Amino acid sequence: MTDHQALFLSWKLSARAAGASFDRIAGSLGSASVDLNPHQIEAALFALQSPLARGALLADEVGLGKTIEAGIVIAQLWAEGKRKILLIVPASIRKQWVAELQEKFGLRAAILDSLSFKAHRENGCDNPFIADETILVVSYQFAAGKGAELTEASFDLVLFDEAHRLRNVFKRKNKISQRLRSVLSGTNKLLLTATPLQNSLLELYGLMTFVDPMVFGSEKSFREHFVNSNDPARFEELKRRIQPHCFRTLRRQVSEYIRYTKRGCLTEFFEPYEDEAILYEMVSAWLSEKRLNSFPKGHKGLVSLIIRKVMASSSFALSGTFDRLLRRLEVRKRRGLSEDDLMTDLEDDLDELRSDYEDWDEKVFESDEDGPSLEEEIEILKDLRARALAITRNAKGDRLASALSKGFMEIEKLGAPRKALIFTESRRTQRYLYDVLENSLYRGSVVLFNGQNDDPMSVEIYRRWLERNKEVGCITGNRSADTRAAIIDHFRDSATIMIATEAAAEGVNLQFCSLVVNYDLPWNPQRIEQRIGRCHRYGQRYDVTVLNFVNSLNRADQRVYELLAQKFHLFDGVFGASDEVLGNVQSGVDFERRILGIYQSCRTSEAIDEAFDTLKRELEPQITAALATARTKVMDRLDAEVHERLKLREKEVTAILTRRERELLLLTEHILGDHAIHVVDEQSFQLDYPPDGLDVEAGLYRIGGPSVHSEHRYDLHHPLAQHCLFKGRALKVADGATLHFLYSGHPKVTQVEARIGSKGWLVVSLLSAAAKAQSEEVLVLTAVTDEGETLSEEEATKLLSCEAFLGKGIVTCPVAVLENHEDSIQSALRDMKVRNHGYFAEEIDKVDLWALDLKNVLEHDLSEVDRKIDDAKRASALSERLEDRLAYQKAVRSLERQRDEKRKKVWEGKDEIDAKRDQLIAAMEDALSITETARRLFVVRFSLEKAPVG
Repeated sequence: MTDHQALFLSWKLSARAAGASFDRIAGSLGSASVDLNPHQIEAALFALQSPLARGALLADEVGLGKTIEAGIVIAQLWAEGKRKILLIVPASIRKQWVAELQEKFGLRAAILDSLSFKAHRENGCDNPFIADETILVVSYQFAAGKGAELTEASFDLVLFDEAHRLRNVFKRKNKISQRLRSVLSGTNKLLLTATPLQNSLLELYGLMTFVDPMVFGSEKSFREHFVNSNDPARFEELKRRIQPHCFRTLRRQVSEYIRYTKRGCLTEFFEPYEDEAILYEMVSAWLSEKRLNSFPKGHKGLVSLIIRKVMASSSFALSGTFDRLLRRLEVRKRRGLSEDDLMTDLEDDLDELRSDYEDWDEKVFESDEDGPSLEEEIEILKDLRARALAITRNAKGDRLASALSKGFMEIEKLGAPRKALIFTESRRTQRYLYDVLENSLYRGSVVLFNGQNDDPMSVEIYRRWLERNKEVGCITGNRSADTRAAIIDHFRDSATIMIATEAAAEGVNLQFCSLVVNYDLPWNPQRIEQRIGRCHRYGQRYDVTVLNFVNSLNRADQRVYELLAQKFHLFDGVFGASDEVLGNVQSGVDFERRILGIYQSCRTSEAIDEAFDTLKRELEPQITAALATARTKVMDRLDAEVHERLKLREKEVTAILTRRERELLLLTEHILGDHAIHVVDEQSFQLDYPPDGLDVEAGLYRIGGPSVHSEHRYDLHHPLAQHCLFKGRALKVADGATLHFLYSGHPKVTQVEARIGSKGWLVVSLLSAAAKAQSEEVLVLTAVTDEGETLSEEEATKLLSCEAFLGKGIVTCPVAVLENHEDSIQSALRDMKVRNHGYFAEEIDKVDLWALDLKNVLEHDLSEVDRKIDDAKRASALSERLEDRLAYQKAVRSLERQRDEKRKKVWEGKDEIDAKRDQLIAAMEDALSITETARRLFVVRFSLEKAPVG
């Protein structure tokens, strides 16, 4: 490779592309540690397509990887320097997002909640949303309470996961959605949901106007034009209106790219021992008291939930909880204790509870009625603790080993590895289960995973992992993250069983395990889906078996399990929880709160059944046949069209990524030279020593695909690659030099082979176009043979990929060739402007329709007055009594005055709409106004010859 070729390659690999070009995201895709499917790339490009768009809605069905699609968008914006990014997600999946961005895209994200926000403020940061090089992840509830700070932060992108929470933003009671829409009105948004349309077409209005308020006019105009109209053509018009903003792929459309495994269910029923059943009844009676000293004010529901979760887990966990409550009450009795301290202490009983705590609503559990006195309650708790401590065996725990044997038999029929992931919500129960299994045939094959991972076994696993990987690039230096990685590796390579708390339900991928055991079952269906999704996910080779424990003597437990299994379909089928039912729940925490209300208030089997029957009816999907038809017509794309696009996209992706990997390897070899590296094969090289001043390690580097032990992953964003690109772009080359290209025929390139023997001139320039909306860089190539024939840009590019050596001397390029090249630059500039005009025209269409919607409402209001006038005149003419006629005439005159006043307001309103329209158009024109510069990289004399054999 010559310096001229290296200069060209450096700009080719790093030039900033624009719009929905695959080249724009190729660098980000090459850096992603995930297998990408064509539909995910299509969705990401859709979200990035127009610089004028205010956002997009990605609405793929469940299981198609919307998180990956969003990750590509985020990674690309990050690479372009747009790094003020905020993710607003349900509280329970914040950690999952942080882990996914780090593991799949190498992007650092951090959760911002009430505690960390307060800590930032105390450290002198006025607005913690203005973060330095960190993507922020927050819950809906938290974001809605920080409106002023959100507005001030001025984000490049705000992502909303589970965005169906926003679909009723037009309703007055939807305060959180309205608040978020208001404070983020001018921000680019990306919405993710599998259920964009659940109960009414108005939900589409809500989601679309949340993305961009200019998609439709007012709610009233939408109702009249799309909801109340019987015109069959309205669906086509609605589809045309939302198509530039909404992208949806169905599972059936991508079945040839994604192999889905199924999930099946095993149920282990158990009967609690007598002492366990008595304790349950006593605790339930105590929890049913209206007010309790054990509970901080305003937290009765949440503390009740904690205790019921712990009680369902094990008596050993419950005795520890009573210990905490007693100690706190006795301290409070002596000298007082803040309720915050009490709440924090209680949260320690369950791993990862705080994520749900933030979204909890206590109103339904508040009461002003008196309960037992402080002294009485202390005595009650002493009795409950003594009874819990007296229990030495749990019926459920005694059934665990035999239940696991059944589970292993089930997965071994499918040829799956003998691995089981057991979930419990309590760390004390986790320790109890470890002791149970260590005293069974599973001794020595169990590993623990929780939020701390500080037990002696985990510490030793971490130590051995560090020692084993000290020469590998997989150690991050973050002890928490590295300990998680060490335990997961140990589970994959050595252990048979992992006992995990909720910490493992978020952001951990365990596709090598296909048996999931819910030792205690959360009431939140989204939590359960997260648990099972650790194993039942893309990359799982076997069907997954889910083993659940159910108390056969507890009617409420049975009804909860029935709902989760039969209504939510969490434990069977290919995709688990259905889109429609999960969409109806809105928030898993809300559902959990409803369940708690039943446990708290219903004491008989009849009352329990009645309450659960009511809840079951409320969960029925509201998708009517008419709405289902509307959804298909409005939201879905034609299968044949999708299949064809995805086939083309798959070929393009494979070809471009392979080419870029080869080009990066060639450039790296040229810049660093033989003294620093030697290439091992087409995808790896050995770095003998790093360049001076560059903080990278020597060793084996692999480009493309996942790295293995003892290898460093190498991609365009690696510091070493960035160093090579910087050095390559800075190369000084001589104009008028001669390059002798040698064509070897390996690989065969027909276009180049046909030019063997040609001589001519080759000119390369970098065209930069800067605009407020976006900036881009394009390489312009002009190659002309001595016979006057102009090569295509593709031919010129392939010519530059051939082996070459530099000839002697400098020659002057003919003026005609340089003029030809200037024409090519102007042609490239025209192409940019044509594409920008397309963006502009699309936005003009949208704004014109928005203005028409609003004007139609004004005209409709005026026509309503005209109708009332006609009705009054008709009634007057038909009246026989003079008094009635006079009354109607009086009404007509009043209505005519109203009409005149309304007519005046209509014209004023239309003028305001037109002024707003003109203002928007002017802003768009300004955003797309281009300032261009062209910089010549080099001009060379070339010849193309056949490479000598051998």
